[in-house]
Amino acid sequence: MTKIIDQWLNYKEAAKALEQAPYRPAYILTGEERFLLKQIKTRLLATLLTPGSESMDLVRITGNGKLASIDAGRLLSEIETPPFFSVTKVIVVERSGFFEKAWQMDGDEWKRLEQALLSIPDRCSLIFIEDKVTHNNALLKKMRQQGALSVKLDIQSQQ
Repeated sequence: MTKIIDQWLNYKEAAKALEQAPYRPAYILTGEERFLLKQIKTRLLATLLTPGSESMDLVRITGNGKLASIDAGRLLSEIETPPFFSVTKVIVVERSGFFEKAWQMDGDEWKRLEQALLSIPDRCSLIFIEDKVTHNNALLKKMRQQGALSVKLDIQSQQ
């Protein structure tokens, strides 16, 4: 079972957590330190994907920071589709807006998506890269309880 870490991790803590247990249902990455966030994403992709399988087992979905900018049907479909060559299918979701405010989307598709995000299959991992995340977001808290790892990297002072 994946260890539950219900807090924001810094780079050093995230590296240690990924070394101990790299396979998690979701990774929520945010902060101003874009270079280090990119390093973590690159490390995750190298760990989760079989070399050469990127065209089949890696999916990228990019929004504009607003919840409605993400195609819920497509994301649901990708979560439900198994990987072809890797043990894990990886879905990178950038600027979804899922963790910025309360989840306020209506409709069956959005309800199904919320449930899918709380019960991600073992054969799938989601990497969220977000501009803004509210620390008390209900979806964030629920996903952490399901094993999601959350990393916040702000600019480090030079002192």
